Parts: sequence; structure tokens; C-alpha cells
Amino acid sequence: MCAYSLRKSVILAPAFSDPFLRVITRSRGQISRMATSFASCDACEETEAALPRKGKGFIDIGANLLDPMYTGLYFGGTKKRHEPDLDLVLKRSFCANPPVIAEKDGPDVKIDHSILESLFITAGTIDEGVESLALARKLNSEFPRAGVVGDSVPLKRFYSTIGIHPTRCAQELGIKSTDDEESIPLSALDTLKKKILDVANDGRTDNVIIAIGECGLDYEREQFCHRAVQRAGFLVHLDVAEQTCLPLFLHNRNTGRDLYDILKENCEKLKSGGVVHSFDDTFELAKDFIDLGLYIGLNGCSLRTQENLNVIRRLPLDRILIETDCPWCEVKPSHAGFEHVKTKFETRKDKKFEPGCCVKGRNEPCHIIHVAEIIAGVRGISITELTDACYENTIRLFGQSMNTL
Repeated sequence: MCAYSLRKSVILAPAFSDPFLRVITRSRGQISRMATSFASCDACEETEAALPRKGKGFIDIGANLLDPMYTGLYFGGTKKRHEPDLDLVLKRSFCANPPVIAEKDGPDVKIDHSILESLFITAGTIDEGVESLALARKLNSEFPRAGVVGDSVPLKRFYSTIGIHPTRCAQELGIKSTDDEESIPLSALDTLKKKILDVANDGRTDNVIIAIGECGLDYEREQFCHRAVQRAGFLVHLDVAEQTCLPLFLHNRNTGRDLYDILKENCEKLKSGGVVHSFDDTFELAKDFIDLGLYIGLNGCSLRTQENLNVIRRLPLDRILIETDCPWCEVKPSHAGFEHVKTKFETRKDKKFEPGCCVKGRNEPCHIIHVAEIIAGVRGISITELTDACYENTIRLFGQSMNTL
């Protein structure tokens, strides 16, 4: 059986299909079963309370925990490759059992960078928003955060977002994927706004909903939603963000400067800021987003090419957030910065699933260490410095909605 220990294995991940080509269906009973054994991880509380630490831990600002891969279904298939294992995935991420990167910052001082502090469950439809809120609450109640020595910020383990992914706006508005803005019923946008607000306001009662999104523009996949419809849906999110005073969790893919232009035109609605997640564009565009008061979210898809790494070197450290966007956007051996990856997890193919092992080609929250290793390596700084900065940046952006400021 695999152990949650450091291995010298090489992760060779196959290409994956588009995550938006599948329909997510999950009952509340399944959510309950997925979370059950996560609550019984006694080792997490013991090791986290006793572990000598210096520096902050990771906050994964984007994780698609509702994805069918965590129930054993892969790439739109209907045959389960294994039983649901979200509980094991989360144990690998939050417990001290996964690989520990120890640095010398003084005599006998261990710095544990493999334990996640918190995680944001992202949503792309209204139903997903309701589910992610329910899952976050359930996990928080069953596995409360034990806290970190010297850390006064009362973080929850899990938070969630509410919003409509740009490729799914047509679906949520009840029109065809090929329809343009003129096809949107007059009342549909108002109805969509009310639905998002209802979930957001529910989640604000206990500070679990911390952002509006995933929302934005995606011109690479217009076969799912016309760009004019995406823009109309995005404007709804800007209204909700302004009304709720919640930050935006932004999606931007192959849109040139369109997303930036819309945000600039509506800058008065950005009172709580936001993050452009999974950023893989130019430094000039990143700088423009930063000048609007936004942060830049980085994951494996942000680190694929040498051009990406050149951008990473130039980004202001106080504007970087890190994420996995799991089960997608993993760091692959083909990525330009892979030489900086030191932490390895033992894996098995999904057809040869083994409890305790990661699944080959499926990204997990524990893999956030790979993102951090590459960014730190490229910038020539320690993981401690990077992690501390990203932690503080995350609290600066989301602290009000987390109720920590």
C-alpha cells in the first residue's frame, strides 16, 4: 500500500479532456459519504498542534472538489474506476503525513510546507455553488482547523465561491450555446443575479462564501457560449460583487484585453478587488490587472512555457496567489519549470487505484507544493518567503469576506 511519504517517483501525466464537457450530478448523500472519513483523521490534529513551524502554510485559492474524478469517474465516463476518495485526497493535503520539505532557517528549525492551511472550493454554476457551500460547511464542521502556533488569524479549513463560469452562461440563462446576446430573455439576467445573490448571502452568514466567481470571459471555447452572452453574464457578476462587497474570482482565456477593458470601465464595482486566476498571459496584461487593484493567481497552467516563467519572475511578490485548480492544471514533466520540482508523490493509474496513492494525471490540493517550488525556484527565493508572501496576500484580499480583518 502507498504511504503518504516522500518518494523518488516521476509523475508522467497524460493529457486530460476539457473539464466543461461533463455534467456534474451528486446527491447530498454522496457529499456526506465523501466527507465522512476525513473527519476521523486524528493524526492531523496531533501533528499540526505539535509540529514546530516557522512561516505560513499554503492557501489553495482554487480547487474543483466537486469534479467527478474524486468519485472515481474520469473524462466523462460512466464506469467507476474506484470508489470516491475525496477523504483520502484531503488527508494528503491537510495532514502532516505527506512529504515535508525541511529547510534550515536556524538550528533544528523545521518548516513544514506540505500542510494546507485552507482551501477554496470553486463553483461554475448555481447548482455547483449550492453544493460547494454545503460541502465546505460539512467539512468545516467535521474537521475544524486545529490552528498553527503563533497564528492569530481564525481561518476556516474550507471556503467556497458562487458564480457562473463563462462557458456555462448560456446554460444558466436557458438559451442555446450558439445564441447571441439578443436571445437572452428580458428577465433571465435579473433571475440569474437573484440566484447568485441568494447563495452569496446565505454563505455570508457564516463567512464561507468568500468570492464571486468563477466568472469572466473565455474566447477559446465559444462553442459552449457566445462571447456576447459571456459578457452579459459577466456584467451580472460585477453587480453582485459590488452589492455583496465580495472579491471576484476571475477567468480570462484568450480574450486579448477584453476582460481588462470591461473591468476598467466598471472599476467602481471593484471595491473589494479580485484575482485573475490561472493566469498565463503577458506581463503587460498582468501589470494592467494589478494596476486595477487585482491579484494574479498561478497554477500549473501558468508555468508551462519559458515565456510563462519570464512573466513569473517579474510579477510583484505582493500580488501573487497560488492555486491548484485541481483536478486540472497539474504541473507536468513537460513544463518549463519542472526542474524545480523536488517533492514527489507515489501514484497509480486510475485503473490500478490504490488507497493512499495519488492518481496519475489527476491534480490534487497537495500538489500545490509543486506550484510553489517552481515559482520560488524561478524567482530565486526560498519556499518559506514565497509561502509567507502568498499567505499574507490571500488574507489581504479575502480577509474581509473570511471575517479575519
